Amino acid sequence: MPVLPGLSRLDPGRTCSNCRNCRNNTLCLPVAVASSEWMRLEAIIEPMQPVAAGAHLFSSGDRFTALYAIHSGSIKTCVGSEAGVQHITGFHLPAELTGFDGIASGIHTNDGVAMETTTVCRIPYLQLLQLMRKLPSLQHHLLWLLGRRIAGDFRIFRALNTKCAVARVALMLVGLSQRFQARRYSASSYRLPMTRGDIGNYLGLEIETISRALSALHAAGAVEIAGREVHINDLALLKRISQQAGAADSAEVGDNRYR
Repeated sequence: MPVLPGLSRLDPGRTCSNCRNCRNNTLCLPVAVASSEWMRLEAIIEPMQPVAAGAHLFSSGDRFTALYAIHSGSIKTCVGSEAGVQHITGFHLPAELTGFDGIASGIHTNDGVAMETTTVCRIPYLQLLQLMRKLPSLQHHLLWLLGRRIAGDFRIFRALNTKCAVARVALMLVGLSQRFQARRYSASSYRLPMTRGDIGNYLGLEIETISRALSALHAAGAVEIAGREVHINDLALLKRISQQAGAADSAEVGDNRYR
């Protein structure tokens, strides 16, 4: 893909020296490396210019050369069908890695698109492989990240096949709460980086259904929604609703069986 404005790397001679000071270092790759080894990891990481909202970090068909650690902002990954329909496969937040889709074939099969102005660190894959041979803990952590990604994808796949619309939305809100909490942000109040259209695409629901599900969760007393701002009033209740299976009517969410 052509280099877009806001997607270029910084000075090629400059390396990232901020891993040890980054607020994400307890979740990102440095967590797997002893502090005495951080300079070896920092030496291969390439900071990039901010990616503008709507711009591609990578595109389907691009040659795979690197993974990307999100420093701030958020990325959605999408895959297109033969009919040209885009399906969102994931939302990626600060301290998370993206770009794994290209490892198997050496070609990206997904688009990585910034949902807001996003900063990332580029991690050249061949250099990362060489470093992992010297630092087994780094290899173990990367495999753990891949395993967690597979487990998360399975939870969503199962939800799409077994849960009603309200439960799917509740499951996503609970997951975001846990991910924001892990980043030392509020678990009960956060801003959705994605649109309702994106949420519907990801969960296999129409926008109108997303709106009805959010209204049902509000009526049940689980959440308050204002635009993209989310406030969770009762996390335990939201978790119980997220475990609901089947195609129950959203009006049933407010009944006493969840309390």
